[in-house]
Amino acid sequence: MRGPGTPDTASPDRVHPASGRSDRFRAAARGALRRAPADHGGPQTEGRGDEQLLFTAPQGGPLRARNFRQRFFAPAVVKAGLGHLKVTPHKLRHTAASLAIAGGADVNVVQTMLGHKPATLTLDTYGPLFPDRLDQVSKCG
Repeated sequence: MRGPGTPDTASPDRVHPASGRSDRFRAAARGALRRAPADHGGPQTEGRGDEQLLFTAPQGGPLRARNFRQRFFAPAVVKAGLGHLKVTPHKLRHTAASLAIAGGADVNVVQTMLGHKPATLTLDTYGPLFPDRLDQVSKCG
């Protein structure tokens, strides 16, 4: 019998209750990790089911965001000499979105990357970063 998240019952817009992420986002993330080089997480995904945890706490349970930030992320930021910048995972998320936009990604790509359900959320947050293309429209006539 197939469960949620399997090809027969998965919906691209279904939101997973535990993570709040859509199946499309989760599938894209798993695919990216599977294609990653060995030193960037590739082998850790082999043999794992779609519902198994990829990043776990030291005892194997769920990795809680607060514990991750206090025990691993904050010390790594300090060790990298970036403590004065007050770097957070959320700031890195914004940076990744900004770099994608600067690299030419369209709103739908950024929307999917960030797991935003409505594109309006992406546009409201990052709209000013997208290039103004009105000059291109004026040349179409």
